[in-house]
Parts: sequence; C-alpha cells; structure tokens
Amino acid sequence: MHKPFLSLLALFSLLATTSVQAANAPSSIVGKKIVLSIPDGSKTYGITLLGTSENQSWELEHENGDWEKSGYRWTANGSGATFVEVPHFSGGAYVEVSFSFSSDASGNFTYKDYEPNSSGVMELDEQGSGTFTINNYSSSELPSFDNYFSDDFSSSQSSANYWYENTEITSYGLSLNQTNGRLELLGTGNDPEERWFEVNAKSLLSTNKDWIIQGDLFATFQNTGNEWWTSKIGFEVEDSGLDFDLFIGASSWGVHAHLNYEDSSGENIHLFNVSDSSVREGTFRVLNDSAAETFTTEYLSAGSWKRFISVNWKTGALSGAYSHTGSVSQLSNWVSLESKYVQPGLDFMIPHIDNGNDSIDIKNLSSNELGVSSFSVIEGAPVSAPSSLVGKKIRISFVETANDAEGVHEFYFAGNGKGWMRYWLESNDPSDETYWDDDNFTYQISGENSALLKLGTNEDYSEIPLTFTSENAGSFTAQGWKMENGSLVQTGPMNATGSFTLSDYDESELPASQGWLWFDQYPWVYSDEEKNWLYFLPSNGKINIYSVRDKAWREMTKTE
Repeated sequence: MHKPFLSLLALFSLLATTSVQAANAPSSIVGKKIVLSIPDGSKTYGITLLGTSENQSWELEHENGDWEKSGYRWTANGSGATFVEVPHFSGGAYVEVSFSFSSDASGNFTYKDYEPNSSGVMELDEQGSGTFTINNYSSSELPSFDNYFSDDFSSSQSSANYWYENTEITSYGLSLNQTNGRLELLGTGNDPEERWFEVNAKSLLSTNKDWIIQGDLFATFQNTGNEWWTSKIGFEVEDSGLDFDLFIGASSWGVHAHLNYEDSSGENIHLFNVSDSSVREGTFRVLNDSAAETFTTEYLSAGSWKRFISVNWKTGALSGAYSHTGSVSQLSNWVSLESKYVQPGLDFMIPHIDNGNDSIDIKNLSSNELGVSSFSVIEGAPVSAPSSLVGKKIRISFVETANDAEGVHEFYFAGNGKGWMRYWLESNDPSDETYWDDDNFTYQISGENSALLKLGTNEDYSEIPLTFTSENAGSFTAQGWKMENGSLVQTGPMNATGSFTLSDYDESELPASQGWLWFDQYPWVYSDEEKNWLYFLPSNGKINIYSVRDKAWREMTKTE
C-alpha cells in the first residue's frame, strides 16, 4: 500500500516509545510520548508514539496525520531499551527499535523493519537510525474517536479543525491548496515514484458503529493520452501490521473504487471497480453497516446511489470487486476487522502516462482539475425519505421571519391525495386560533433523504421541500404560491423554515364525524364519535361544522 510522499516512513510507522529517569531507560512507556526524527536526504520525517498500556500504543505519522494502533513488547536494560512490534497475525511484518538514552529526555535509536518473503520467511527489508525525545503526553494528544463533521473548504481556519495535513504544504513539486470552497492539488510532480497524496481526517471510526464518509470530488484534467489520475474518498485500517484501505471517487476512467489489502501471508491484493466512463466529478460515499458487518462504496447517479465494491469486514466476502483476471468474491487469509478503527481521508493520484522504458511523464495540474469541494463524516446509517405519507401525520415547528410568525401545524394524510390540516396548535400571536381545514396534497421523492410536499391546488399551494435527518424527523423550508393574472406569485408562507416529526395517526384523531348523530336540537347536533356537540352552518352550497371538542371549524365532506 502506498504512503504518499512518505516511502521511508511507511517502513517505520510501527516504532516505539520511551521514558527516562536519569539517563536510564524506563521500565515502562505507559503514559509516555516518544517523538522520533528520521533523516532522509534533505527531509526529516517524524513519528510520535504514545504508550497507552503495557502492550498497546498509538503512532502518528507527522507527514500526513496517519494513526496506527500497535501491540508491542518493551524491554529496558540500563540506558538501553528495545521496542518490538507485535503483529496482528502470526508471520506479519514488524519493526524492532533499539533505543540508547543519552539523557532522561532524549537519545538515539536504530530500527530494523522485517517483512515476510514469498515463502513466508521473515527477512530484513529496511534499516536506519535517528534521534528521539521523550516526555509525558496529555489526553489531548491521543487520536480523536468518532469525530463527525462536515467541511465545505470555505475557511482554512475551520478546516484545520478537521485535518492533520497542512493545506498549504508543498512536496515533490505539488502544492495542496484550499481556495474558493475547494481543496485541490496544483503544480507538476517531480518524482515518478511519488504520484500519490493523502490527507487524513482527525477522526477514527469504529467498525462497531454505523457511519458514512461522503464527499463531492472532481478529476476534470483533460485527457491527452492513455493517462491515469484519481480523486477519492475513503479510509485506511492499520492495526498491528493489519493493512487495508477502501476508496471511491472520480478518475480519468470514470467512477473508480479500489481496495488494497496485505494479507497474513504478506501478499498485496489490489482490487477495483470502474464504471460510468464519462464521469469526472460527482458525489461519492463509503458507508459502514455495523449490523450487516459490511463496508460499501457508492456513487450518486441520477438521484440514486449506485453500489460498487462491498466488503464483509468480518469474513472478507466481496461483491463488485475485480482483479485484472476477473471478479473476486473472497479475500484470502482474511483477518476480521471487528472492533477495529478506520481513519477517513482523501486520496489523490496525479495524471501520468507510461512512455515506456520505465519513463513516466508527469503532467501539470491547474485549478479545478483535481480535488474535492466537500467532505463529511456522518454518524449513523443512511436516511431514506418514506415512499408515501398516506396514514402519516407531520407535525411542523416553523419560523416565518417575513411575517414575524412562529408556530406549530399538523398535517394528516389520507388516500387519494386528500388530507386534513390543523393550523396554529401553537403560535407566538395570541390572536391565532386553532382550526381544521381539508386540502389536496402531493408527495414526491426528490433524493435519497429528501422529498417535495405540496399542499393545495395548482392555483394556490404551499411548496414544502423536506429533508429527512432520521427515519421520522428532519428539516424543511416552505413557500406559498398563488396564480394571479396568469402568473404565479409568492404568498404566505413566506420562506418559512423549521423542523418536522413524522408519525402514524389513528382515525379518531381526525375531525370527521362518524357513528350516529342526534339532530334533536338542530343546528346543534350531538356526535357519538366525538362525545360532544357539533354546530352545522350551511353557506354558499356548503355545510361548515364547528366542533366543540376541537374548538375548530371544518367543511363537511362526502365521507361524513
């Protein structure tokens, strides 16, 4: 799995922590923070290691904010100590670090990185050295868990609360810039081996909870050949040698989802799904269904979500995943991700083309060609608008600033596009009295979690877009329209906003009179259904009824 801009650091990312007393290595690193500095040519890479228990630590790569959980063994002997990573599975890669304390707060270290070869035998893959410092850490330095947020990239100051990566960083000829509601890569890469760039969020999400990672991405660089570039959202899992990532987004080949996994034998598995070749921008998401134990990648197409790769994170079963030899339905040597944490983020690959003879031509990136315009980490499962409102009632709490009005209405929806409306259950104006009215309504799904409700006729109606934030609740806006002289003009409600709740209702809640009626003292009529009196008032060919129980007027219908 690539580590953008950090080829060496990927080999070190499981390093250790220490603490000291009078130039002697501490017997324990619990509560300690070790900051490792690793020189590499003109650059110095950093890793912070936090000892959280006698056998568990968290490690942060400074370059891209990548967190990793690791099991470890710590052995101290005088001024020296050894940290050995314990891989998640037998035979997994690991790092061994030897510390030499020159004071109680600093010293030198060497490391050796071991990887299994094709036969499963551990071999030395990388080694090096550096310096370290050690002190106590505070709780604020631990990773942020279940941090849900939405970033439209309109403010660098706000975005800094959500991302580890400095949004003005320049590396390998590329600059990650945040301007005009976009986070995008600019410039020309100068290293054929460094074509990838990662941005990691300040949030770790548990596989035991439902969540959604969603974003609006663009990859609109003009294709001048058989080039390849991507802009994706998704997550990584790195836990004691367990290495897995899942991303989806826009690319030069259309919608592109990919899965990378290093199994317990050391084999690197890369799977993908490519579709809708004309798509260079759009809305994408990766969601976790904790009950189904499944990660899913999806793309919003014509108002509906189109599914790509799905992974059962407990069994490794797959759907929608392909290798270059065909479809793949099961990941080999799978290790369950139950109770593991993933880190959301962005993944970019810059345009390039293989010109043969190991020569890579890296293209220049200008504004609006490769980036993201929104990114959200959303708590819970996806919310869908109901297919019908028949048999439901909506209680809305609204504010209509234009008319200085605040209040509560209830709408009851029956079949055939008919409904009862009960207005002014609550109001900021004492002169508003509660009353019933019947009216026509239409209801139409407009998106996965949105719908359009219209009350009235084509000549006089209220238009109410609904956005569902849960199965039975959400927010809305409302605007009234009326036909005058052949044109629609705005009328009340005027740009009202508020919240709503949706629930079932019983027929007894409606004002329609049913059962037997006693007409002995007409126009006063006793209703057995209401257990109270009604007052009948004929007017202009209609019969209006006043209910003593409801203290409201309504028009008599054929059903009464």
